[in-house]
This record gives sequence, C-alpha cells and structure tokens, in this order.
Amino acid sequence: MHKRDFLKHLLGGSAALALDLPTWLAAKPVPGRHYVWAHTRPDWDRDRWQRELEHLQKVGFRGVMMGGSPETLAMVVQAAQAVEMEVHAWTWTLNQPGEVDLRTSHPEYFSLSRSGKSCASDPPYVDYYRWLCPSREPVRALLREKMDRLARVEGLSSIHLDYVRHPDVILPIALQPKYELVQDQEYPDFDFCYCEVCRERFMAQGGEDPMQMDDPTQDEAWRAYRWQAVSEVVGEIAEVVHARGLDLTAAVFPTPRLARQLVRQAWDTWPLQGVYPMLYQNFYNEDLRWIRESVRAGRRALTDGQDLFAGLFLPALPPEDLGRAIRLARKGGASGVSLFDLKGISDAHWPVIQAAFADWA
Repeated sequence: MHKRDFLKHLLGGSAALALDLPTWLAAKPVPGRHYVWAHTRPDWDRDRWQRELEHLQKVGFRGVMMGGSPETLAMVVQAAQAVEMEVHAWTWTLNQPGEVDLRTSHPEYFSLSRSGKSCASDPPYVDYYRWLCPSREPVRALLREKMDRLARVEGLSSIHLDYVRHPDVILPIALQPKYELVQDQEYPDFDFCYCEVCRERFMAQGGEDPMQMDDPTQDEAWRAYRWQAVSEVVGEIAEVVHARGLDLTAAVFPTPRLARQLVRQAWDTWPLQGVYPMLYQNFYNEDLRWIRESVRAGRRALTDGQDLFAGLFLPALPPEDLGRAIRLARKGGASGVSLFDLKGISDAHWPVIQAAFADWA
C-alpha cells in the first residue's frame, strides 16, 4: 500500500501500482497508536492488502478497523502480519440491515418506536436503520454467536463494535435539515424501544408501563433502563470476546453526556479496552477546538486502563484542518486517532497525516 498510484486509487479508481515511493515516505516509520476504518474490497487479494498495509505502516498507522466476513478478515490478518500491523474486526452490532430473513421469520426481534413503528418494516430516517431490541434474549444470543464467530479468526487484535446503541432519538443538529426535521424534543417516531419485552422488564424492576406515562421522555428511570439494556449486551459480548483472548473496543458517540442524550448509550460504563468516540465536529456545528474538549470529557469518564482514540471525519477535514485536528486530539489526552475512512484519504492528506503523527511521537 505504499506506491504512488495507490493514492489515485483511494480517490476513486483502481490502478496499477507505481514502482517508486513519494519522497515524503522515505523517513522511518513513526511509532504511534493511530488507526483507520476500512471497508471490504472484494477485488483486493492478500498481496494487494499487504501493499496497502505496508503503506499505512510507513505513514505511522498501527492498524486498521476492518469490516468483512471471517474469511476476509483472515486474509487481511495474514497480510497485516507480514508488515507488523494490527487488524481489528469492525462489526455492526444492534443495527442489522443485512438480516433480511430475520425480518420475516422474527419481526418481534426488531426495535419498536413509541408510535408503534417497527424497525423491521418502517425504519426511522433511512432504510438501513434496522435496529434489534437489546432486551430480548434471542437477540443477545444471536449477537454473542456472531461475535464469537468473528473472534475465532486467528491474529485479530480486537472485536470493534459499531452501532451498539438505540436509534438516534435526536439527530446531531447539523443533520436534521438533511431529513427536513426540527427535533426540539423526543418525538414518538424516533423514540425506541417500546416493545412488550422492554416494557415488561422495566415494570418488573419497579417501573411504570412507559406507554401509560403522561410523558415517558421525562422519566429518568425509563431513560436509564434503555441504556442499561445496551450495556448488558456489551457485557455479554465482552465475556465471549475476552474468553477468546481478544480485546473489545467500540465506536461511540462523542461524549458520555451526548451519547446518553441522543442514542441511549452509556459507553463510559462498558468493559472495553478502548473507545473510539466519533468526534465529527461538523455534525454538531462545532469548530475544531470541540475535538480537544470532547476528548477531555471522554478521558475524564474512563479509567486509567482504558484507551480513547479520537475518531475524525475526513469529509469535514481538508488537509490544513486535519493536521490541526490530530494535534488537538493529542492535547486533549487521546491515545491516538482513527480516521474515517481509508477511501477518504486524498493525495494532499497523506503528508499532513505523516507530519502530525511524527509530532505526536
């Protein structure tokens, strides 16, 4: 992954790799704890991945958060081992748009809104928002089996959870106009999950049926029940993953406060080795300094044994801003950064990334 034509490929085309390295890649690899999310590339074999990973290693990345099947992951791990890179299995958790058959066979597994709409048949916002209910034991069993299957891949560094939350009850402020929404409160169509299992479990713990409340959005116990249900799922997954000798990490919402408020996610309580808050400042109409302050807020909520890696959104970070964002993450106390995503790194980004990583060392 260290040839010049690869840079052109990242911008949208697959091309043969050139034989010479850009001059800015001649320096020794910079040790660092920096990562990049990467999607499956069906046309890339092991050799191609090895070249890609070698390029990333020279720039200063430590590894990739890699999506794909166990077979794809095994192939990428083999390529990564040849260049001493890490591979973390990046996987969707409670949002499962690929479970098409499950929608027919077990529609009850899917989350239900306060207005009675199921994610199996009427997902919020976009068609791929097919969220499973975290309170249901069959759903938890399905997820435990999925994570165990991934964790059996030899050579992985961690299982990396994504979409481990409820649907957005309130979208980040800058995204609301995209959907022609004004979410000045928690509206029923976006408020999950109100299925019978969630309600019965909550009432068994001493709560009132949320469907009988005058305003369930104001009930702190009901709000907490839902993020605790997600936390229970993470705890069960952690047992499976740790039993296989792997770390468990997760991509999460920016700060503990925002995560609880927007998506019922209490990630600061989870048994993780690393968290990757998605510090996409443009989603919240914030400037780059918000990245530093969000890292600090997350760092304060974690224990000393847990790492925090700042997730940075490349479409909102031209090269001159990306270098500053990386440096601000460091000042906030991050263990490193993770970039979203590999395809979004432009020719102009590469030297900026290498320079910022070198400054981190």
